[in-house]
Amino acid sequence: MIFSFIHLDFYQAFRWNPLMFLYLILLILYIIVNIFVYIRRKEIIVPKMKVFMFLIILLVIFMVIRNIDMFSYLVPTKI
Repeated sequence: MIFSFIHLDFYQAFRWNPLMFLYLILLILYIIVNIFVYIRRKEIIVPKMKVFMFLIILLVIFMVIRNIDMFSYLVPTKI
């Protein structure tokens, strides 16, 4: 996915790992919100450990599901 992303082949990068695009969007939103909060209140928002655990569990579930035959459409293919 990183190789495709570096070569600006976003479609193929998405095919390799669509969940990482969701994580990237969440990271960008977190940074933007943190900038605004820092400008207004001079403090940084630190996410709770529960948030990190949820994201890691979601990633593990996705990795397991994409290896089950019933969900073969999640397996990345080269176009």
